[in-house]
Amino acid sequence: MERLAGLISTNYNNKRFGKLTAHRPIAAIPFGSRYRLIDFPLSNMINSGITNVGIITPHLYRSIMDHLGSGKDFGLSRKNGGLFILPGTTYGYDLGVGKFSIRDCCGNYQFFERIKCDKIVLSTCSKIYNIDYRDVEKYHIDKDANITFVYQKDATGDAGDIVFDFSDKGKLKGIRRLKKKEKKVNLYLDGTIIEKNAMIKILDWYKDNSYMDIMDAIAENLGRFSIATYEFTGFARAISSLEDYISVSLELLDDKVMKELFTGDRLIHTKIHDAPPVKYFDRAKVKNALVGTGSIIKGQIENSIIFRDVVVEEGAKIKNSVIMQRCKIGKKAIIENCICEKAVVIDDGESHKGTDKKPAVLTND
Repeated sequence: MERLAGLISTNYNNKRFGKLTAHRPIAAIPFGSRYRLIDFPLSNMINSGITNVGIITPHLYRSIMDHLGSGKDFGLSRKNGGLFILPGTTYGYDLGVGKFSIRDCCGNYQFFERIKCDKIVLSTCSKIYNIDYRDVEKYHIDKDANITFVYQKDATGDAGDIVFDFSDKGKLKGIRRLKKKEKKVNLYLDGTIIEKNAMIKILDWYKDNSYMDIMDAIAENLGRFSIATYEFTGFARAISSLEDYISVSLELLDDKVMKELFTGDRLIHTKIHDAPPVKYFDRAKVKNALVGTGSIIKGQIENSIIFRDVVVEEGAKIKNSVIMQRCKIGKKAIIENCICEKAVVIDDGESHKGTDKKPAVLTND
């Protein structure tokens, strides 16, 4: 697939994640007991045979760099091509409106000039789905398009999300951003195939107005390109807030969702951590939960996601929650509708309860 290269933006954030993004970008948020959000777009590219992938990094890049390393765990540690770490501008998008700035692309103009490909797959890290871009590319070629967008029909979009409006004949007639939450929209899944020549044209046109998002630039020039839209019909979810994060995390406990996202020929790749299996003690009770390796479980867990190396002491009760790696939940502690940050210690007998509409975030701060 040398005709395709990948480019992932991680240089954006928003305040709706609260403390989860105080020291990390959205792309580095832990997800699903062992992954990070960036693993999904990156795996989609790798599984589609793409071997040249650029990552536009944010100012808070340490967690991204620690996770990706040289790209070895993702099959991108290569003599030719592989993983390209590209610097983002100091101030990326921070309001939840834009995700892929022209300024970041212009600052890495040499990436586009030097990579040997005809088309570029653009993606961000706020949408969770498993797709084969080879199918999208075939559609792109069949439609003789300059740009092809991936979208989901009849989805729920939130403020700042991009949606497509179609004519009665199914032709794309407009691209707009939602001002508030809407249901039954044609939601852009932040996945695009664009001809490299078209990408370079856009960068040249907007180099003096580079604060714009690339999608806003394309929306201003719909008549100048041949644009196709590819409908993705599988499981896809947007993660734009704490509420999205915990609700989508808990959807992983559905067997159908788990099977579609994580099994089959297109596995989700991530950084490998060698750890022993989970150890369950005699009085442990676990119901409808995903538990990471290296954990020690003595208490009760229900309808929750537990990351690796977590200790749940005897008498503790965890329900409808996400517990990140290296947390310790003390004896008879109660955790319900909560997100526990990495390495949080909950003392014996403590009780923390949020709601499904407003989960509580527990940190060491």
